[in-house]
Amino acid sequence: MLTMNKNQIKSIVTIISLTILSINADAQMSCLQEPTKIYIMANRLDKALIILSSQIDCKIIYDTKLVHSFKGSKLEGNLTPSDALIRLVKGTGLEVHAEHASLAINQADQQAVRIKVTTLQRSLKKAVESKKITQKIASQMYAELQKVKASVIDLAKKQGFVSAAEKASYQRTLDKIEQLVS
Repeated sequence: MLTMNKNQIKSIVTIISLTILSINADAQMSCLQEPTKIYIMANRLDKALIILSSQIDCKIIYDTKLVHSFKGSKLEGNLTPSDALIRLVKGTGLEVHAEHASLAINQADQQAVRIKVTTLQRSLKKAVESKKITQKIASQMYAELQKVKASVIDLAKKQGFVSAAEKASYQRTLDKIEQLVS
């Protein structure tokens, strides 16, 4: 008969637990990486998302109010879940984000830029009022802010996402303006 001490039992339980966690993590990540055969007829976007979610066995997080007015185009092929979702939302102005073991649709990047632009516009106004900067410089900065705001909206619509490089570029512009007014 095999006997084990408490430390050996704890070690075995730990190994089994870590193995189960690893298997679950791999299964969850496959939601975001593994190509899957997809077929979705042109449909309302909210219905297309339900169908896609079941075909890729991956949770898609979205606000029904945000997506209900859009139409999803026909989608067919061997695609990763994120590629399939991006193709569905392209042209809508919605953004696809990978979040943990699921995918999400929202407008988070656009909202973040919109909030930052509004804050910086207020700061520019105060900087002009306090004569920290001239109206001419403020006008140039307002124009840059409008370009950033329009660009993020345009990219989300064209691509279905805003890339990390694009966000970094926007952030550099926003940081430059923030330093000017602080």
